[in-house]
Amino acid sequence: MRQVLPQEYDSLTRQHYQDRDIAQQYSNEYAGRWTLKTLPARVVALQERKIISHAIRRIVNRSDSPIQTVIDIPCGTGKLASVLRPFDFRVVAADISLQMMELAECEYRKLPGLAKLVQADACATGFTDHEFDAAVCLRLLHRVPDAIRVAILTELSRISRKHVIVSVGLTNRLQKIRRQVRHLATGISTVPYPVTREALISQFARAGLKPLQWVPVLRALSSEWIVICEKRSS
Repeated sequence: MRQVLPQEYDSLTRQHYQDRDIAQQYSNEYAGRWTLKTLPARVVALQERKIISHAIRRIVNRSDSPIQTVIDIPCGTGKLASVLRPFDFRVVAADISLQMMELAECEYRKLPGLAKLVQADACATGFTDHEFDAAVCLRLLHRVPDAIRVAILTELSRISRKHVIVSVGLTNRLQKIRRQVRHLATGISTVPYPVTREALISQFARAGLKPLQWVPVLRALSSEWIVICEKRSS
C-alpha cells in the first residue's frame, strides 16, 4: 500500500466537501431528480437507508437500556434524517463541512428530537466520553487511510456508550478487479481507501469495538458494507 501524504488526505476528504458547489452536487446525486446519471447513487442511498434503519432497530432491541441519544457523523446533506425520524431519539448531526450542513439543516429540522447541528471533525469531535448511546458513521471510512480510520473508530467508540454503526469499503480480488475496470472506464475512484475484512476486524479491535453484523449494500455492484459494532467490555 502506498504511503498517504497528510495533505492528500486533507484535500481528498476534509477539504473536498467544504465547497458549496460540491456539496450541492452531492445532494443532487442522492436526493435530486431521478435520471440515468443519478440512478446508481439513488439506488445505493435507498439501500443504505434501509440497512441503517434495520441496524438501528436491532441495537434498540438488544440494548440493555433505552437508546436515547444518537450522533450522525458525518451527517452530510441529511441523508439519514428520514431514517432517524421515526425513532424517539435526541439527535446530534455533525459534519466537518458547514456547506454540507447548510443543505442538511432543512432535513434535520424536521426531527422532533433534534438537539443541534454542530461542526466537528470525526477524528476529534470534542464530545465527552459516552455522551451518546449510539453513533452512526456513513460514507466516510472508505475515504480515509488506515491510520485515520483507526482514529475515527476510536473516537466513535469513545463518545458512544454501547453501539457504533459504520459503512466501509471492503476489498477482495473480485472487488479489486471491479474497481480497476470502473476507474479505467470513468477515471473515478469511488473507494480511495478500501480495506480487507481481516484488516478491518483488527482496526475495530484497536478501537475497542466488536463487529456484530456485516451487511452488504449491493453485493454484486458495490464494495460498501454496513457493520453494526458493539463496544468491548473493559
